[in-house]
Amino acid sequence: TSGMEFANTPCLWVSSQEIISAPGLVLTVLKMEGLWRRLARVLLLIERNEPPYYPHEWTTSTVYEILKSVIEDYVFIYYLQFPQTVLPLGNQDDGIIDAYIPTFKINENAWEYALGIIKRLLSLTNCYLRRKTSYELEIIYPQESDEVNQTYKLEGGHTFWEYTHKKDVLFPNRWILIGNYDYEATDPTLVWANAITYDTEQTYVGENEQEVILIVSCPTMTSENELIQQAGVTAKRTKDGQESIRIIIPIDCSLEILDRIKIEDIR
Repeated sequence: TSGMEFANTPCLWVSSQEIISAPGLVLTVLKMEGLWRRLARVLLLIERNEPPYYPHEWTTSTVYEILKSVIEDYVFIYYLQFPQTVLPLGNQDDGIIDAYIPTFKINENAWEYALGIIKRLLSLTNCYLRRKTSYELEIIYPQESDEVNQTYKLEGGHTFWEYTHKKDVLFPNRWILIGNYDYEATDPTLVWANAITYDTEQTYVGENEQEVILIVSCPTMTSENELIQQAGVTAKRTKDGQESIRIIIPIDCSLEILDRIKIEDIR
């Protein structure tokens, strides 16, 4: 169908190879892995930094700019040996990803893998990363106003067989964020001596909900405004993960991760 993406030769990496000899045949079995599993294996040791830890920090770039640099300038060029492009934001800008300039450190206490670094960057925003079939990655900012990509019904059109809706009730709904870690302190008991905090209190605790508190360490954030912004991001991501659905449908190759679906259930 016009507009759908597909790849005859998806980009995969061989993780193991087996040669099987059996009566009348010899088989070669390749075990493959995709992009995200591969990124979980890639240590980001920026070459211009000093061993053994290869620490590095960004202080003048937005989250989007750091993400592009990590993916385009280091991970794929030096480690995966082929170019990968992060597409322009377009209408997927959440107002944070290309405006917020964090102090972002890598390999501060231990060596970090590329996937973890990318997840840390995205956790500062309301955005997600989706891979295209070409050598491109796109930023996705899910919004209530997004168009529905597919509708599933009991009868007619795209049908579904079974639908389960789940809501977890013991999810964090109150966050206490702590920032302004003192990286220069030589006494470990004084690293939080000048800490700043922000408590969401009852803002996100729903009616008849049990309060579940989570303390979040934000060591490089040095102002209350940063903590307030991060509290909003953390709350949204948590609430988004609080409810989930499972739907069993006939195979539908038109969907991809982060698409929006609608279910019309008249049972």
